[in-house]
Amino acid sequence: MYSGIDVVDIERFSDRIEANAALMQRLFSADELDSCKGALPSLAARFCAKEAALKVLGQADVVARTACFGSGDGAGCAAVVSGLDDGAGVAGLNFRDIEVTSRPGQAPQLRLHGQVAAWAQHLGLHSWRVSLAHDKVAMAQVWASGGPTEASRKVSSHDATLARYLLKPEADSHKYSRGVVRIIAGSQRFPGAGLLCVAGASHSGVGMIRLNAPERVENLVLAAHPQIVPDGSALTGACDALVLGPGLDAQKADWEAAAQLLENTPAVIDASALEPVCALVKEGKLRLRAHHILTPHDGELARCLNLFAGTDTDKTAGEIAGKLVDKADKPLGKFAFEISSALQRRIQGAQQLAALTGACVLAKGNRTVVVGADSQVHLLPAATPWLATAGSGDVLAGLMGGLLALNVRAGAGHVGATVASAAALAPEIAQLAARLHALAGQLAAETTSPKAAEATGPKTTYATGPKSAGVVVTHPITAPEIAAAIPNAWALYASAAAN
Repeated sequence: MYSGIDVVDIERFSDRIEANAALMQRLFSADELDSCKGALPSLAARFCAKEAALKVLGQADVVARTACFGSGDGAGCAAVVSGLDDGAGVAGLNFRDIEVTSRPGQAPQLRLHGQVAAWAQHLGLHSWRVSLAHDKVAMAQVWASGGPTEASRKVSSHDATLARYLLKPEADSHKYSRGVVRIIAGSQRFPGAGLLCVAGASHSGVGMIRLNAPERVENLVLAAHPQIVPDGSALTGACDALVLGPGLDAQKADWEAAAQLLENTPAVIDASALEPVCALVKEGKLRLRAHHILTPHDGELARCLNLFAGTDTDKTAGEIAGKLVDKADKPLGKFAFEISSALQRRIQGAQQLAALTGACVLAKGNRTVVVGADSQVHLLPAATPWLATAGSGDVLAGLMGGLLALNVRAGAGHVGATVASAAALAPEIAQLAARLHALAGQLAAETTSPKAAEATGPKTTYATGPKSAGVVVTHPITAPEIAAAIPNAWALYASAAAN
């Protein structure tokens, strides 16, 4: 059972309504206005009920995310703000979709419609009840039954539907049937990026890794991963997917040659490659498609949008996105009440970059956002902050590229599809790679202390698997440790999704 309470001063409510007559139409349905006959105390009580209902939804959402991802970030409740200023309430949600009606001699009824109803159903909330009161202040309390159960939270946090892309080898499998990924990464200045990218790909299940890198990088990688095939600067040899960008020297790279390879190859475009590739798209020298995945962090996202918008490079992604399209045309839908301003900018920026390039966009952050070429938004659960370490993104890019190659090849071999399958795969593979990467970081950062009194550091309650008796504490990690934890994350993810 979840409950929410809200109180509003009737005089303040009346002042706001008088100052903005259009608020009445934005806040209340025709049925609500008709049943209240314009009585402001009754309308104020109904407004309280709407805000109380949003608080219930926010509470259930935080519980769902906390089950597997620690203590949560509190965004669910914190972002439920008053809709008295403009009637919009929570971004993307219509206050009229929360309707409180009453008939003479009957208790008031709360009904949900549209996006609000869909999100309540997603959280398993049902049997809504409401109590209204008004004197000098208006007050409402709302209750709902159901909500995320322990079992449903476990599967939801791991997203069982994505586990089908964790392909195990069959009896007749060979290295080519498991896919080939080409990695173009590393430079004299950033040799480690190539190594970390290969490390991520090595644990993806892909059958072969080809590497294009300077000799210094090749030698470094071969010492740790002798199974890779070094190709030097030659872009020959077939591959099912490409990873382009980690640690590259953006000034020296032959981007137009890489663009020719990109045209018809599913790819992960990361780090140093993002801005040059976006510039080629803007100039009409390259066409990205739905099977390409762009992976910017917030700063890279802003700079990529800047190339299209022609604004200053210090603008945020959200500010730049606002110049490209009216934000009101891009509602945030079911995610609205867990959105911080930074996350809202990330979502809007990712939507715009996907629209401008025709590619899938994975916008990295504590709450990673994936937007497919079809503009559908996927908001991932909060990840451990310990992932914010140098080289972490290189591991993610390699893991993603390997998973993409593995599944593109599987689709080509089993259903006769090639690039077309990758277009549908891209948003799914992007989500899966980010979730596996987050889980690997979580596992790498955990230590179980036998006694609570001896434990130091931030305590967590990650439901990642059976733990010995004691207190789970977290600690700093490095990118190689994240890569090393991927096999355990792979197995745990597949196991959790199967249960």
